[in-house]
Amino acid sequence: MNRGYDWLVTRLAVPAVIWLVPTIWVVSLSFQPNEVLVRTTSSTAQGVLPIPFTAENDGALVTHGQTPWWILHSMIVSLGMTFGVRLVSTTGG
Repeated sequence: MNRGYDWLVTRLAVPAVIWLVPTIWVVSLSFQPNEVLVRTTSSTAQGVLPIPFTAENDGALVTHGQTPWWILHSMIVSLGMTFGVRLVSTTGG
C-alpha cells in the first residue's frame, strides 16, 4: 500500500471511531433498567456492558410506543421514492 492510502484510511477511521463511541454508549444504556438510569449512567462494565442487563426498555419501545407506525411509514415513503425514481429513470434511457 502507498502512504497516501494509509493516510486517507487513518483520516477516515479517527472520525468514525469518535462517532461510534457515543452511539455504542447510548445503545448500552438502553439495556439498563430505568431505576438504575435514574440514579446514574455510569454503572457499566468498561463503559459498555450494562450491569444489570435488561431488554425491558427496548420491548416497551416496540409494544407501548408509536415506533412500529413510524417504521411502517418510513418504509412506505422509502419504497415509494425508490420505485418512483426507478420509474422516472427508466424513461431517460
